[in-house]
Amino acid sequence: MNKPILIIKNKKIYLFTTIKIIISSLSSFFIIYNIILKKDFINSIVYDNGKNSFILLSLIGVCYLISYLSNIINKIFDKKMKVIYKKETKSLLMKKMSNIKYEVLENQKTQDLVKRLEKADEKAIDFINIINGFIMSFIQIVGTIYLLKDLNIFLIMPILFFLIFGVYLNLKEGKNLYGFWSKYMRNVRKSNYYSEILTERDYALEKNIFQYSKFVNQKFRKEFDKARENNKKNGLKRFKIQALTEIISLSYTFLCFILLLFPLMSKTITVGYYISIVEALNNLFNTVKSLFYKLPEVSEYKSFIKDFDIFMKKEEEKNEYKKRVKNIKSIDFKNVWFKYPETDNFILKDCNFRIEQDKHYALVGLNGEGKSTIIKLILGLYNPSKGDIVVNDIYNIRDLNLDCYRKLMGIIFQDHTKFPFNIEENIKIGNIEKEIKLEKIEEIMNKINSRNFLNNYDKKEKTLLTVINEKGIDLSGGEWQKLLLARLLFADKSFNVLDEPTSSIDPISESIIYEVYNKELKGKMTLFITHRLASTKFVNKILVLKDGKIIEEGNHNYLMGINGEYSLMYKEQRRLYEKRI
Repeated sequence: MNKPILIIKNKKIYLFTTIKIIISSLSSFFIIYNIILKKDFINSIVYDNGKNSFILLSLIGVCYLISYLSNIINKIFDKKMKVIYKKETKSLLMKKMSNIKYEVLENQKTQDLVKRLEKADEKAIDFINIINGFIMSFIQIVGTIYLLKDLNIFLIMPILFFLIFGVYLNLKEGKNLYGFWSKYMRNVRKSNYYSEILTERDYALEKNIFQYSKFVNQKFRKEFDKARENNKKNGLKRFKIQALTEIISLSYTFLCFILLLFPLMSKTITVGYYISIVEALNNLFNTVKSLFYKLPEVSEYKSFIKDFDIFMKKEEEKNEYKKRVKNIKSIDFKNVWFKYPETDNFILKDCNFRIEQDKHYALVGLNGEGKSTIIKLILGLYNPSKGDIVVNDIYNIRDLNLDCYRKLMGIIFQDHTKFPFNIEENIKIGNIEKEIKLEKIEEIMNKINSRNFLNNYDKKEKTLLTVINEKGIDLSGGEWQKLLLARLLFADKSFNVLDEPTSSIDPISESIIYEVYNKELKGKMTLFITHRLASTKFVNKILVLKDGKIIEEGNHNYLMGINGEYSLMYKEQRRLYEKRI
């Protein structure tokens, strides 16, 4: 069920919203009361020699002051509420994202949904202000109708006609503007993306090497021109509606002046009433116009709430009542078939293999064969389409508490995240509950042939790894991989997964690192994914993946001896190395 606003359990939000509504309601009341005071003040001057005029003028001043102060207070509350909403909605969305099943979160539709919810705090404040505006408008409309009660209905009818017609045009303009901005912003987002390619630091190296500035600039100009053309086409249409609206508005004001002259000349109404009621009618026109102008924003907000509701109902990982494992002794793939959601092609087809404690494994195969998919299945990020993954010969992975299960794993991803933390925190994140000291970091860095790594920086382990401010530094690809390896060794998990852990490291360091792994990870279960087949010699078993299944398994010597797929790949790599030499 969709909610009219984002329901956030925060006492300050309820308090500020209530105060805003009360203040705005009082402000609207004083606007009407101010008109009545002006009527009495003018009548006092014209008909009663200024009797009570000072008191009336003072009250008018108080009304203006209250209106001014209410605007300031509302703006202050808006800022305070925005801070609270930003914190609460971001926290709510992040909590939901951390619990959503990976296969749901990875889906492009979910990613688009998350993108649309980025400004949840602003949408909430906008909607509260729209509701506030409706309440203010209602009070002013009722007040104005009350002031009109003494006028002849035939005088009011022409005024109401122009009012309704003006509001209709304004509503049409609002809808047109809303539709225009939706199309316009699509082109703007694309042009901004191309602009980032030309200006952002991450693209600088390739931009200079490939000299693609002219090519990307053409794409930028194309999208920018589309946006401008869109604006130009709709601009004329909007101008016509705005011009007609202004003509109606001026005609409405002129009509009020003319029609109300008749009862004034016949002394049915006073001068004070005449001047104040003309002001009231103008206020009414502007109030109702503004009210209907915001109606498309209500539709926009309803769409936003629908998106929010859909996102909050996304399927989560449910771990509360699932089985917990204290260690990982073995993992069995039994007749596993797998295809990604909303696709037809199976990546894995009747895939079978077993990995066990105290052994090192290498998973090899050509690009696109499904190596990364196997890792995702082992991690429980996806469930098999058919078949079973069995842990410790007992538990189906579907029945495990995945939070506990994943805590037993140390992982290095090829496409890793560069966390904007310091060196110590980047290492500690592999096992956040474990205490870390400088001596331990130095010991680990020495093991992976990075003895002087910390000495390169003044703040050593406290050095910030980020380019978001001038105090941070950015590491090379090889340095980042060494840091990830240090993280894995520090985490000290019983099962380790390494996806191309040395792809950016020089061959000498790579050789040393694999020797370290062989020694430091002895007694643990380890699965490597690698394209450098020379690095597979130290593992106990190599798994060869092709056409969605394991077609060969054994150690290096055995697989070379059977002269199969692995032997063919190894010899081809060796031939390329020898050819280069």
